[in-house]
Amino acid sequence: MLHSNRIWSIAEAESPEQLAYQLTRLIFYRCNGFRLGEYVFVNDATGADSAQEYGVLKPDAGGYVQIESYTFSGSTPERALGFIRAVLAGEYDNECYDRIGADRLESPDLHGLCHYCG
Repeated sequence: MLHSNRIWSIAEAESPEQLAYQLTRLIFYRCNGFRLGEYVFVNDATGADSAQEYGVLKPDAGGYVQIESYTFSGSTPERALGFIRAVLAGEYDNECYDRIGADRLESPDLHGLCHYCG
């Protein structure tokens, strides 16, 4: 992960199709993330106007492991959906780019407003 201190507000994604559309067509706060099945997609963008880069996390003992990263803002919904389906199929499960603690992922209610979203 590019950000060692960022805390993310994690919402449930409705479906792979919906997540692919949203992440390629909408801009989210840098503290937003989405859970789809056991995987979590967290915004790893460096700035409010920068590319929507998302780290893909998978649960691991004591927290999460980053298994991949994807720039959704440079993609089409169709390509993004292919990537998301590959993630859900476990194609990246053996990768390990970083580890983060479970305490860095919060529910929207617990997260409230931070300096990224406030």
